[in-house]
Amino acid sequence: MLIAILIRCTFLIYLKSNVNLPNDDRVTNFNETVIKYFKKRKLSTLFFCYLSSSVFANERLYLKQAEILENKTIDGKSVKLISGDIVFKKGDLTLNCENGIQYVLDDLAILYDGIYATQNERKMTCDTIKFFSNNNILHGIGNSHVWDIDYNLAADSITIFTEIDSGIAAGNVTLIQKGQIINSDRIKYKREKGKKGVSYTAIGNVIIKDSSIIAKCGKATYSHLDRNTTLDINPQINESERILSGERIFLSYENEKLKELHIPQKANVITIEKGYQKSVTDSMKLGDSLNLKNKIEGKKLVSFFNNGKIDSIRIEGMAKTLYHVFKDSIYQGNNNVSGDTITMSFLDNELNTINILGGSEGEYFPDSVTNKIKLPVIYKANKIQYQLM
Repeated sequence: MLIAILIRCTFLIYLKSNVNLPNDDRVTNFNETVIKYFKKRKLSTLFFCYLSSSVFANERLYLKQAEILENKTIDGKSVKLISGDIVFKKGDLTLNCENGIQYVLDDLAILYDGIYATQNERKMTCDTIKFFSNNNILHGIGNSHVWDIDYNLAADSITIFTEIDSGIAAGNVTLIQKGQIINSDRIKYKREKGKKGVSYTAIGNVIIKDSSIIAKCGKATYSHLDRNTTLDINPQINESERILSGERIFLSYENEKLKELHIPQKANVITIEKGYQKSVTDSMKLGDSLNLKNKIEGKKLVSFFNNGKIDSIRIEGMAKTLYHVFKDSIYQGNNNVSGDTITMSFLDNELNTINILGGSEGEYFPDSVTNKIKLPVIYKANKIQYQLM
């Protein structure tokens, strides 16, 4: 009886590896019979485990179906040339395609034409796929696309580590998740267990777009656990008409919307102010149009957002600002002010008030066309406040 079971077991293992079985349940039912037999006779646990691991197809990559299969030896290696409605399985991973090559001893499958891979809710398409079964690595080449209900990733090539739900995308990478679009040269990502979305590190020509801002940098790191993004290598934020920059920028999100922006060193803000200069020849007419830069700088900056819109900015440490004054779109002059701390509040995304605290000093330079005063106005105080609206 034992010899008969072993012979049948060996035959089924060979058959399942080399030809299509019409119904995979036959092997499953046979597995159960073998297990019951060895358990009753209390045979060696080591031998029983060896036999079970050999019979259970879901512990290795196996060919479930194909229209044409040809066994060959190429460069001394045993290979299978497969075509037509191909289906490979390994556990919960399914690989579909029209043509492929399987290197049996290397446990490697190279598939192409009509590739569609699924694993639970994750799906993948590409031009060519290499599956290194021993290491559980999928490597998609050409027009690679991976997605599930929480994220969407496209790139020239994508490598997926199927057992830990992580991967590397390279070349023209686009990641979409949680209302953000992230573009870069390369992205390493990982889904945290039980979380809806992925953490990532984006490297090279990074651009992040959401409903509030456009961020640019050389490297961006996002943690889905605490909803924080760190921007490194010449980081810059474009928000409405403002450009914020520094050595490093931290972004914090709440309910998928930007809540706080922090620049710990070399903070800088530039805002474009538009208007007109008063006509020199006719006071009833407008002169040249103006596009002037308001500048703010200091050691560090914190900005708060309300429902995705900027609410306030606070700059500390040798803070100074240059801002241009307009009245009814007519240029009046500019203020150059410094202090220990500068705070700005916004109303409907427009600058409303400016407060300068601690050793405040300022110079107002009136426009020579608009004002009769020609000399600069110098002023000092412990606190200076400007109401702009």
